[in-house]
Amino acid sequence: MSIFNSIQHFFYKQALKRKKKTANGNLSTMNFSKAKSIAVIFYAGKEQDSDYRRPVLHYIESLRKTGKAISPIAFFDESKLTENLGFDAFSKKELNWVQLPKGTVVEQFLSNDYDILLCLYLDRHPGLEFLAETCAAHMKLGFYKGENAFQADAMVHNKNNDLSQALRQLDELLKMINN
Repeated sequence: MSIFNSIQHFFYKQALKRKKKTANGNLSTMNFSKAKSIAVIFYAGKEQDSDYRRPVLHYIESLRKTGKAISPIAFFDESKLTENLGFDAFSKKELNWVQLPKGTVVEQFLSNDYDILLCLYLDRHPGLEFLAETCAAHMKLGFYKGENAFQADAMVHNKNNDLSQALRQLDELLKMINN
């Protein structure tokens, strides 16, 4: 790790500690049938990579059919986005020098409280991990990404790094969770 990356990582961790102290979620097990609001954080790749995000968008549509309020937000790995994506998103342009997301979309997402937070990204992304750590939610679920990654209340481990399979596993986990 270069000196710049070490400094960047140090300031990222400090900002995360400060923000986590102010996150106002009341952690508890949330039965999926009782949940009213679900936040979804996901990695969307490049804008032209629609095949990459198609499984997540399909999963979000299936969640919407349950009648719950779904609030998705995506990170695009590029600097500029088109306007009408159909969901909230931020890009590299909205990351500061220590990889913290900023901007109106991010602030609005973090200002809400959710019953369940679903973190639907397989690889490490500091901006998404920051949102996951600081979002106020009763229960946080995600994919296991290694020792130093975001710690959810429950995680699915997908050894094949197959997003569609991981989403099926997460859906099964949601169905099994009872109060």
